[in-house]
Amino acid sequence: MIGRYFVWIDDDVTTADSDYLARRHPAGSLIYRIDPAVGLLPGDFAVIAELAADNRTGLVNGPTVAEMMAARKAAAIQALFGD
Repeated sequence: MIGRYFVWIDDDVTTADSDYLARRHPAGSLIYRIDPAVGLLPGDFAVIAELAADNRTGLVNGPTVAEMMAARKAAAIQALFGD
């Protein structure tokens, strides 16, 4: 393929964005959608790096506020009570 793999990180992804990347990045592209209420978090970089290493293409959603709250709650319970 011509070009380089491309990762697009955005909080407002449309079909027009997907179409644009398909036309402009024939080597493959990943769209990583973040929740604007959460933003881009350190953990997102690890996920993006893993997906990019596998040349994953298409749309992937980052964590939502509800998922972040659940993860924080689980971490707090784990810290208090252990395994």
